[in-house]
Amino acid sequence: NLKQCYLILKLFFTISVVAQSISTVAADDAVDEISNTQDPYLLSSLPKYEQMHVNANRTNNVDVVDHGDGTQTLLCRLATMLPFSKFDENGTEVSQPWGSPAATAGALLAAHHFNTGNGSIIKEIDGINDRCDIRFTAQINNTYANPSRSVNTAIALTDEDSVLKPCAFLGGFASSVSTVTSLVTGLRGYPQFGALSTSAQLDDTSQYPLFGRLIPSDGADGTSVPLIAYYRSLGVQHLVVLHTNEAYGNAFASAIQKAALESEETVTVKSVEMVSKSTPESIKVAVQGIKETGYRHIFAVIHGSSHYEDLMTEAYTQGIAGDGKHSWIFGDNLGIAFSRSLELKKNSALYRASHGIGMIAGVGGVSGMPTYDKLTLAIQDLDNEADKNYLLSLLPENNDDPEYLR
Repeated sequence: NLKQCYLILKLFFTISVVAQSISTVAADDAVDEISNTQDPYLLSSLPKYEQMHVNANRTNNVDVVDHGDGTQTLLCRLATMLPFSKFDENGTEVSQPWGSPAATAGALLAAHHFNTGNGSIIKEIDGINDRCDIRFTAQINNTYANPSRSVNTAIALTDEDSVLKPCAFLGGFASSVSTVTSLVTGLRGYPQFGALSTSAQLDDTSQYPLFGRLIPSDGADGTSVPLIAYYRSLGVQHLVVLHTNEAYGNAFASAIQKAALESEETVTVKSVEMVSKSTPESIKVAVQGIKETGYRHIFAVIHGSSHYEDLMTEAYTQGIAGDGKHSWIFGDNLGIAFSRSLELKKNSALYRASHGIGMIAGVGGVSGMPTYDKLTLAIQDLDNEADKNYLLSLLPENNDDPEYLR
């Protein structure tokens, strides 16, 4: 039935979101051979079932196709909410996919495996196409990493006169997007699965009754507990948490405070706020607030390059970074892709301030895990002309980056 299909789908997507962190580099270790279909291209079931939506009748959240012989196919269109680009300070759209093309490939592969009952990666869905009448299609949406634009998209897709009504939403990545879109999708009766949204605010099932999390929360049972445990293992007794004063940052800071209070060994935590749309003056004030605590260990919850460069340059200027005495660790909302692409001029203030920083990031798996390695190879199998053309036909048009599908 529909509920059972959703439960199995959620299990599969829980594994498939690791595609966000997979590149086209082959897995280091040998893995079992993946059984591929003989289709012209691997994702062939998706366009096949997409064409059937035209002749379907809407029933609740699914499109029903009656074949006239007593059999039916239930079509579920998955609407993804992922950031492929953003608008810069001049209002110009710039490509910044944050791994969304790879995540899309993983989601489409999951849907195709479900449609065809391919259990080569997740054994629980082997033969599911014989037990469940649901078939999945996909519609890809760009959130622009912007909550307001994302809400507008969710409203438009779920309006009564929408011709592209989904049965469920996947995404977004950022908690700032998921917390607002899942209010809309929940009120309108659509489940939403968040792959990378870790805000503890989303733990509130009374406010987000149809939101499903596919990654541990930053709350007391998620990132905050191992974070405090890590600092305790280093013998740290005093910690300052720098966080942006928006839903994600505030919830994360509160969860860290709670985890510290409940830990077996006391860790005193002080919080310092920084405005989300920071200015040089507001950053200077925030750094001064950190300095006044006298604490040497700083955990920072900030957002990418828009904060990092100015923050760390100011921290160096005020003598609390790059001095060999202060330790800075960042949450993964800094952006793994940003940290890897950060280019520093040797011996600059930012270079010195960045020496020795750390990041705590949740990942879907690592090489050597059998399921992860199988998924890695399956994603690599999509590196063929037919599948890449199909993917590009679904992705937003701002994809002129030659590395877009890596």
